[in-house]
Amino acid sequence: MKKYWKMLATTSLLCLMMATGSAKSTTVEPEVPDNIPVYNLFTFEVDQAVQPAFYDNGYQNFTKSLANESGTWAMNASTDKTNSNLVYVAEIYENNKAYEIHKKSPQYNAFIDAVGRHLNSRTFYALEPVALLTKEDSLALVNDTQVLVNLAMVKVKPGYNEDFSRVVVDEMKQSIADEPGVLAMYAGQVKGDKNTWYFYEIYANKEAYEKHRNTWAFKWYISETKDMLTDKSITSMEAKLLMHKGAINYEVNK
Repeated sequence: MKKYWKMLATTSLLCLMMATGSAKSTTVEPEVPDNIPVYNLFTFEVDQAVQPAFYDNGYQNFTKSLANESGTWAMNASTDKTNSNLVYVAEIYENNKAYEIHKKSPQYNAFIDAVGRHLNSRTFYALEPVALLTKEDSLALVNDTQVLVNLAMVKVKPGYNEDFSRVVVDEMKQSIADEPGVLAMYAGQVKGDKNTWYFYEIYANKEAYEKHRNTWAFKWYISETKDMLTDKSITSMEAKLLMHKGAINYEVNK
């Protein structure tokens, strides 16, 4: 049985930056199927003095949301190794309805009340999910010093997105299936700028990451896409809160 599910990572922190509104209409619009996962990526600047409250309340938000909300699939928080004040949050929800349910939850609003006004800055990356993949087992890691987390940004040449997507998704699927140390891989394109991609990747440890880079699949991906890219960067991060329900297996147009 295919599990076309569990993604759209998140601390629901999107509401810290965006307000939702409603519009009245005199016509009834046809209902659009809400079957695409929500993949949110945020960057927050959090002072050291605020971080204990940020992570304590974040932990409550993450654990209660994953336990009580069927449509909340993954929530991750990690810090930039070169600047511990920068916190990256990646969230996956089953669909927009699930995300809206999460934003109304008591644990989410408690988190917002506790730390929302204390954040120095926040950046939201609206992403269209391309592939959201995890192992079958659930994940719940707190301040794990062994796990390796990377955020990769890739810019693809105009006209090459389809070819790039085909190659990178195939490589991701092979990695999740064949490598025990590859725990999760999330890929999405920036809405309004399909040539910019973000990848949030979780490896069991440094050794698993190095082993991954030496696989045939990864080397094939590098060889096939080297002439498709205009830019690429990787942000190495320290794991703070990494949680998902497991068996996330979404691929666009699958």
